[in-house]
Amino acid sequence: MRGSQLIVEVQQSSIHTIAQGTQRVPVLTLQLSASCDAPVTVDSLVVYRRGLGESTDIDAVYAMSDGQRLQRAVQPSRMGVTHLRLRNFTIEPCGKRTIQILADFSPNASVAGEHWFTIESATDVVANNTNVVLHSSRQPSKKFTGAGPTVGTISVEYPRLLQTLRYGENRTVARLRLSADGTSDHLIHFITLTNEGSARDTDLQNIYLRAGRSRTVSAVLDSLSGDTARLELQPPLILEQNQSRILEVRADIRASRSRTLRFLVEQPSDIQSEVIRRKSVGK
Repeated sequence: MRGSQLIVEVQQSSIHTIAQGTQRVPVLTLQLSASCDAPVTVDSLVVYRRGLGESTDIDAVYAMSDGQRLQRAVQPSRMGVTHLRLRNFTIEPCGKRTIQILADFSPNASVAGEHWFTIESATDVVANNTNVVLHSSRQPSKKFTGAGPTVGTISVEYPRLLQTLRYGENRTVARLRLSADGTSDHLIHFITLTNEGSARDTDLQNIYLRAGRSRTVSAVLDSLSGDTARLELQPPLILEQNQSRILEVRADIRASRSRTLRFLVEQPSDIQSEVIRRKSVGK
C-alpha cells in the first residue's frame, strides 16, 4: 500500500527593516498538503537562522496556526538552529493547513544585523511515518534591525485571587497586572493565556476578561483550546507608557476538584499589541 505523503511549500518573507524589540515578525510561511491515504501528524520542525547577524539578536522563534501557538518559544542556538516540537498538529487526509514561523527580536539586537530563516531539507520536517516532499524558494528573506527607537515592553504580574476557586458560573480564575515601561504606548489586541494546571478544553467555559467590577473588555471564548485561551480585546485596550492595569479572567468552572488552574502569559508576545503614537492616545 502506498504510504502517506506530505508536501511542504516554504514561502519566505520579503525584505524589510524592523525596530529593535519587535515581536511576532513573520519569517516563514509553510503550506502543508497531506495525501488522501491517512491523517498526517507533524511532530517537529527544524528552522535555521542564517545571515550576518548574531543568533543572540533573536529572543524567540515559534510556530503558529489558526491563531494558536503550537509550542513553547525557543531561542536559536549559537549556530542558528531552532528545534520546534509541535503540540497536536494534524492534517486530515486530502487536507491543507498553514504554519507561520514567527520571531521576537531582542531590544538589544544589533542595528546592522542581517537575518534570514529557512528549512533546508525534507528531513527538517518530522511527521508520523510520512514521506515529506519539500518545495522551498531559494531567495532568502532578510531581516534588518532598524535604527529607529526601541519598542517598549509590557510586563505581567499575577496578583493573588480574592476568593478560593470553586465549581460554578462566572468565577474569577486569574488576575493580571499589565504594566508598560516608559518607552511606548500600546494598543493590546489579544492576550493568550496558558493553563499550567491540569484543566483542559471544556473544563473551563465562557471565558472573558473584565476590568473593574463590571466592565467586560474582551469577547467571550466558549472554552479552552487544549490548555490555552486566546482572548480578543474589544475594543483593543490602551496601555500608556508607565501605566498599569489590572484585569480579571472570568469563566464558568466545570472541572472537578482534581483539575487545577494556574494561568500565565507564557511568553511576552502572547500579549499581541501594537505601538501607538503618544498624541493619538485618548484619555
